Amino acid sequence: MRPPGRLVRAVTTALLLAWVLALAGILMIRQWQRRSVVTEAAGRPQVAALEQPVRVQKEFVFTYAMGVSPSIRVAAKESVEFASGWFELKDVDLTFFQDGQVAYGLVAQRARFHPPSSQAVVDGQPLLSLGGGVVARAQGFILEAGAQQLRSQGSVTFAGPGWGGMAGSLVGLLAQDAVTLRDGMTLVAAERGGQAVTLVAPAAEYWRRSGMVEFPEGLSLFRGLLHFAAKSGRLFLAPGGGHPEKAELFGSVTLSGRSASGEVVEGQWGHCVAEQGPGGRWRFLAEASPDQGWVWLRVAQTGAEVRELRTWRLRGEADAGGLLWLAGEELACALRVRPAEIPARLSAQHLRVEFDQEMASHVSARGEVVVEEANGTIRGDTLSAQLPQGSVEVSAPGGDGVHFISGPIQGGCQRLSLSQGGGLTALGGVQGHMGREGSELRFAGRELRLGPGQLGPVTLIGEARVWEQNQVLRANEVVLYRDENRVVARGDVRLSRVMGAGGGGDVGATELTFNRERGEAVFRGAVQVRDGRGSIESESLLAYFSEQGELLRGEFSQGVVIAERGTGRRITGSMAVYEGARETLTVLGQPAVAEEPSGNRVQASRIVLDRRTGSMEVGGELDAPSQTLYHPQEGGSVPTRRTPLPRP
Repeated sequence: MRPPGRLVRAVTTALLLAWVLALAGILMIRQWQRRSVVTEAAGRPQVAALEQPVRVQKEFVFTYAMGVSPSIRVAAKESVEFASGWFELKDVDLTFFQDGQVAYGLVAQRARFHPPSSQAVVDGQPLLSLGGGVVARAQGFILEAGAQQLRSQGSVTFAGPGWGGMAGSLVGLLAQDAVTLRDGMTLVAAERGGQAVTLVAPAAEYWRRSGMVEFPEGLSLFRGLLHFAAKSGRLFLAPGGGHPEKAELFGSVTLSGRSASGEVVEGQWGHCVAEQGPGGRWRFLAEASPDQGWVWLRVAQTGAEVRELRTWRLRGEADAGGLLWLAGEELACALRVRPAEIPARLSAQHLRVEFDQEMASHVSARGEVVVEEANGTIRGDTLSAQLPQGSVEVSAPGGDGVHFISGPIQGGCQRLSLSQGGGLTALGGVQGHMGREGSELRFAGRELRLGPGQLGPVTLIGEARVWEQNQVLRANEVVLYRDENRVVARGDVRLSRVMGAGGGGDVGATELTFNRERGEAVFRGAVQVRDGRGSIESESLLAYFSEQGELLRGEFSQGVVIAERGTGRRITGSMAVYEGARETLTVLGQPAVAEEPSGNRVQASRIVLDRRTGSMEVGGELDAPSQTLYHPQEGGSVPTRRTPLPRP
């Protein structure tokens, strides 16, 4: 019996050993097959042509956890497992978690998944949801759960509410909850109101939690025909909405392009922030450029006017229709250049420009306002101007007043305006001078008006005063015609200190016309000449003055009345002539009459009065002899009258 038992045991042992070796061989083959597939997973693994499925099931769920909470969940309606360990999934749903909450979602028609290495290759029109209404699409995605990384295969397109774009590649860093777009990125956003904004950058990083998109390698922003370029920037998306609501640009930002009206636009500044407010309006703040030390903007009309703005800080607001306003702060300088004209310059501590359909319509400024044009300068505290060719007003409420220079005219006032045609109006406490040092013509009044051009008329209104050396002219209105060197005064006219070396005096009238070159003046209406010796009245006076303001000759006409202060004598006639060299007055009339307070009376065709001595010479004509009425005083003698021979 022993030999057969030994044989059975030997055969049994051999069969068992063969079965173990066969089983080991099968396990080694499967392990080798699995390693070869995992190695190829970095690309796009395919099911081997001879690989046979080992299991098919309708529902598939796989959860990958980092710590105690799930990080990735893979689910599919149908799965096919192969001997290599890979699964073919259909109607796939991948969910990515952050802090126990859903962060991203990826859906696709099919995917390849390898649970041992937690790798998946998704294709079949995959759609990636990044939260906040932001989605991305690519030809395929590769998931490496262990590395917490999701990569696109080829280019990717993405979109959010009101915006969309594309990039060369996408990499999702699940642990950092961030998505990086590389190999060139383009984003197009529609502002509220319809204006399109296009953003182009080499790379972008989207941080889902903060809703921020960073552009670390620079970006270009296109809005209409305008192009903004910066070294880096950030874009903030609205929570839950996905539309852009804030943007920041860093480094030296440049602007170029054309406005909606065709103007050439250029600019440069430093760090800037733009935020969207109610109604779709964007407000922005720009700091000085690190390269130039200024915020710089330039707008040029083709072959016409050029406007330039430089400031330390710039604020502004825009909507779908374009710019609404710009404001320069701390120090702002605006320059206007027109063909064949000297540039005009405006500077202030604060400058604001308002726009209508992207055309500048109003300018306001405050704080150390200076306006410089070809013909002069204006300094004040505030400025308001209508554009393009409207009026300009400069004022100084509570300050030192407005100071202005216009050609040879310099002055000050409380408020000043410039008209469209180039005229100037100064109001409130006007005073100043014109001419050169040593021969200045000074002036004062409530209002001053300067006509356009280098030699436009100068008009003083309201308590107007003009004086030169020892000669002063007062009137309700004084007009200086610089091109004719002529002065016209109206209303309560009074010209002071004109009566010669004998003492000061003045001439009053309703109207005066004075030719300064010839020293000739015409007074009209209620003329009255007064000095220390008396007064002369008439309806008109033609006078000639020396350069020192002394009356050389005066021709009085119509109702001449001469009154002497010392003697009380009164002489009347139809006309009179004053000779300044001899200080004599020749009175003519039909007749001329001289009366004294005592009742003495002389009547003649001509009476000559020597104003230095008070003596009087009387002359008559053959057909009009002189007559004298004399009232002698007690104890007095009858005077002897001398009548000169008639003159031929």
